[in-house]
Amino acid sequence: MIRTPANLPPVGHRRAQAATAALLVLFLLFMLTFSLFVHTGRPARSAAALPKLSTIRVALFIDADKLKQTAAAVTLSAERGLVLGARTKAGTGIPLSPAAQPVRASLDRHRIRWPATDQFAEAKMLRDKLASLNQPSVIFRRTLQGKTVFEVFTGPYASDEAAQAAMAKLIADGSIAALLKGAGPAIAGPHHASAGEYREEAAALNRLESLRQAGIAADLALAANADGSVSYIVLALEEPDATRLAAAMQAAQTKLPNLALKPVDPTAPYVLSREDVTDSADGKTAIGHYLLGSDTVLVAKPAQADEGIKVREREERLYRGSIEVGAYRGSLAVINEVDFEQYLYSVVSTEMGKGWPLEALKAQAVAARTYALKQGVKYEIAHISDSTLDQAYYGMGAEIPEAVQAVQATAGQVLADADGLILPMYSANAGGKTADPSEVYGLPAAYLKSVDSPDDYTGKEAPAWHYVMLQDGRTGYISSEFVRNTGTTNGAGFAYYEPTGTSVNVRPLPKADNRTSPPFAKVNPGDRLLSLGVVPEAGPSAWVAGPFDPDELLEMINRSAEEKIAGPLKTLEVSQRGPSGRVIEIRANGQPVKVKYPDEYRRVFGGLPSTKFVIEQTGRYTILGAGGATTTAPQNGQPVYAAQAGGRSAQPLVSPELYVMGGEGTARAIGTGPSVGFVFRGTGNGHGLGLSQWGARGLAAQGYDYRAILLHYYSGVNIVKVE
Repeated sequence: MIRTPANLPPVGHRRAQAATAALLVLFLLFMLTFSLFVHTGRPARSAAALPKLSTIRVALFIDADKLKQTAAAVTLSAERGLVLGARTKAGTGIPLSPAAQPVRASLDRHRIRWPATDQFAEAKMLRDKLASLNQPSVIFRRTLQGKTVFEVFTGPYASDEAAQAAMAKLIADGSIAALLKGAGPAIAGPHHASAGEYREEAAALNRLESLRQAGIAADLALAANADGSVSYIVLALEEPDATRLAAAMQAAQTKLPNLALKPVDPTAPYVLSREDVTDSADGKTAIGHYLLGSDTVLVAKPAQADEGIKVREREERLYRGSIEVGAYRGSLAVINEVDFEQYLYSVVSTEMGKGWPLEALKAQAVAARTYALKQGVKYEIAHISDSTLDQAYYGMGAEIPEAVQAVQATAGQVLADADGLILPMYSANAGGKTADPSEVYGLPAAYLKSVDSPDDYTGKEAPAWHYVMLQDGRTGYISSEFVRNTGTTNGAGFAYYEPTGTSVNVRPLPKADNRTSPPFAKVNPGDRLLSLGVVPEAGPSAWVAGPFDPDELLEMINRSAEEKIAGPLKTLEVSQRGPSGRVIEIRANGQPVKVKYPDEYRRVFGGLPSTKFVIEQTGRYTILGAGGATTTAPQNGQPVYAAQAGGRSAQPLVSPELYVMGGEGTARAIGTGPSVGFVFRGTGNGHGLGLSQWGARGLAAQGYDYRAILLHYYSGVNIVKVE
């Protein structure tokens, strides 16, 4: 139980009331001193010693040890234009000319180059086919010998070998071969030759035109010089290695005998500009596409500082601050650098959202601020990611005024103990009680303890669903909105319902989600539905997963657990629970399903919302007999019998679906029909450690302020302001 001011124990008694004024003064001095200590009695670390940030770097795309979130290219735009620039990783700047919006950027790496065509429709058809095969591809446009040609490129790939393997697989696809008309693809790469380096762009463009008129593929690149100046380089050819570049240089010189070409170091910093017509309907409208050398970072800012930058490949979200695009460990990395407090505007808005009490939002703001600072520079080139692996961050488009107010009202406030910043773990819903660290990752933390949490706020708001048995014995869920009570019951007292409309959906889970709970049957007025119980719509307070086929579950276990389980899967049961009731051990066929830490069970069984669940197995149940004896039925595949009245012999039950009623009056299906399998029923959403977001909402609704909320979920900490 969470104590309210009304049921706290009395502070004093008559003797205390007779205390002198001097004692009162001493008490006040004591309380002032106590405020400088954490609740364990250890002094909180000085605010001056705590880390702080003015801006934070958030990884939108990165290929790192702890996170693989990648893209082949990114497309950037802003309502009133972008200011573009580039720099080497050492900091040397490369100014870029204004480009039409949007602009696209990718790494200059190995790619599959498909045969050029002067028919845009052909290039578009090939590109669309590759896209349907999940192969990232673009269409570049060039003018060669006075003729416009289009080339489709697939990739980029980390190496020549990776590109070759992908090309072989695609060539084997008959639908791709049919589009090539006998011509074959080749591997292009980051090995180029310089046909001239100029300080003036006009001179470089003249040289570029002369090469293209001779039929030599060439493009304009910008590079930084050691003295900080910029050079315009005419880069010819695009080969996967130095050997093939040398051969291509010889072939080019046969077209222009006086052409002087010099190999370019593929690791040199440069920005190569291409015309990208991937998004065009007819090939006539191009956007700027910048191919980045391995030591080059593209930097984009909105022309108007109060606007955001849209990143198409990140669900077209808008971001404050700047966007940086470059290479990291051979893959494209996209970083949003943004004011730290403004970053929190989006985090709090995304993690909670509209309609949440201000005090709950404030608690989230302090927790999110502390969490971000605690990460340090987690990804080497970024402090944190935008994914739920860290904190959900969906940019300025997700911001709501209430969250902005909460961040501003708690500006600089963090959670700390004597060791410095804590790691304020939090989750969506604790299912009534937060987790003990031993139930999640197994790592102790003094400030994380299992406490009661009023998380049923969602359940009180959730629509009701009936768990029903159809006339053919199948079971599923129907929203209470579409059924009515017929006023009749079966012999066990369960009510019959009927649909109020035609073609009402019956779903495997109590939620109207066609992706995760598609309807498997439809019912109509007059159909009799036996209601086995009423549950809230699946959500953080209550959820259902399954039914899962035993073979499917066994495959899940053996794919993820540390030791394999011999099949077939006959039993799956919770064998141990932790202090909050979360699962810490599961046995399959009597053998422990071994995982690194208990929270891994969520992943093993297909991404369960929490580990606070029970497992139900249809077709198997335990009967409690006289004297405490138990019998598990059915045994060895034998049929189930029902004894008849009047001494008549027992008869086998042949219904395709049976159900049993427990002592508390609830029922569940246990037969051998289409619903046979394992069902997980649980509460909560997330690991359950620390602050529960829905619990914070419940506490705020009871009148608690954000400080009380935070001190309820985190033990022995202080709220400290970092200036």
